[in-house]
Amino acid sequence: MSQNLLDPNFLIQYSLEKRFATLLSETRKQQGVTLEQLSEGLCTESLLAKIEKAERLPARTLQKRLLERLGFELAGFENFLQADDYATWKEKILYYEEIFEK
Repeated sequence: MSQNLLDPNFLIQYSLEKRFATLLSETRKQQGVTLEQLSEGLCTESLLAKIEKAERLPARTLQKRLLERLGFELAGFENFLQADDYATWKEKILYYEEIFEK
């Protein structure tokens, strides 16, 4: 199944996956942490490798635990929207802006 590269939802999701993957991978490597050490007790090494390659975007709770393990302060992290939620809210905001501009 191919993705429509012009679909805003796909682009937002892809962007989030790539950013999270890059952040996780680069931070882990800079700190000298192995895949095995970071994934221990949280997920499999295989899943973590897929996450770092942006092949999978983990659930928010797993994202939080992985980042905490790398030393990130995550106050308020749970308040950020996932890509699909963001796309929905963006559509609603644009819809209401159109109504109120008339």
